[in-house]
Amino acid sequence: MREPALVARALACVALTSLLSPAPAPAAAAATGGARLSAEIDDVSISGSTEARPIRLAPRRPVALSVEVTNSTSKPLDIRIVRLEGKVVGLTFFAYDTAVGLKVAPGETGSRRFMLDLAGLDGQATGLIPGAVKLLDADRRVVAEEGGVVDVRGSLRSVYGVFGVGVAFLTVLSFLGALVGLARHRLPPNRWRRALRFLTPGLGLGLLLNFTLSATRVFVPTPGRWLTIVVVSAAVLFGLGYLTPAPDTDEDTDDDDKLVALPAAPVALELPAPVAAALPSPEVAVELPSPEAPRELAASASASAPDLATPDGMAALPAAPDLAPPDAMPELPSAPAPPGDDNRGASGHRAAPATVAEPTSQSVDP
Repeated sequence: MREPALVARALACVALTSLLSPAPAPAAAAATGGARLSAEIDDVSISGSTEARPIRLAPRRPVALSVEVTNSTSKPLDIRIVRLEGKVVGLTFFAYDTAVGLKVAPGETGSRRFMLDLAGLDGQATGLIPGAVKLLDADRRVVAEEGGVVDVRGSLRSVYGVFGVGVAFLTVLSFLGALVGLARHRLPPNRWRRALRFLTPGLGLGLLLNFTLSATRVFVPTPGRWLTIVVVSAAVLFGLGYLTPAPDTDEDTDDDDKLVALPAAPVALELPAPVAAALPSPEVAVELPSPEAPRELAASASASAPDLATPDGMAALPAAPDLAPPDAMPELPSAPAPPGDDNRGASGHRAAPATVAEPTSQSVDP
């Protein structure tokens, strides 16, 4: 089974996003040159919350959030928004913003207290999560912040829980793909490539440990903790992949050289060829009598005729029949001329054309 490329890409994206996300600063007072914040949730200081004594956040129970900021700078502070958020491995899983119009003059202290509705928190996160309260100015820049530990009583069907289940699924699938490749001797021959093949499930395993221990409320995945777990698990599996034996290429070559007998092709039945009927060829030429045939017939006829001697020793030719002169030929009636014909006689009839008698050929005795 070849590992899908989608698994490696998904785990790599999650790992890179987590590793490249900036870790939250311990305090934002340096951004303004000395603004100090003190935040409380239900009269419990957020900076005093720990892993053993976290601040509990229930989805259907509003909490009282109070902030007190001291302006130690020479410029007035214009605080527009108070934000309560929770982050794990550099990703924000819940955030609640409340608009406040708090202006603090230099050297003075300002405070606000309000009720915060946490509706929808059960669909966003669950477990022990690093939380923080931040003050934002008009440009959405952080003026001051204070961090702590919150215990979110959400659901495993939340975004946080589904994200952890997805990471677990991709990690198991990637690890099984690497093990199957190792068992079937399908891993790359190069050691570094085999090590990179096991690096992907190592990153997924580190993220899975962080989400699992956080959701089960075993520990808080602070930046120092989750980053150490991810790096150690990735390094361990990277080393295991580097130490895996090289695949046996000779065995693969022998398997490839084996010939596979293919089934014989079916024998085709020989059918008798159809007998074509003999038809007369249309190209048979018909012999036509040549122009010399009458002469040859006449010569043969004259040769077979009896020799009739004449006084002069010449053969007598049969006399030609007497032909009537042209004047003795009967006159044929003329056909009536069509109306409008100008060639008419005195009687009104069209004159018949003159009949020309054909000259008679006579043989002259020499």
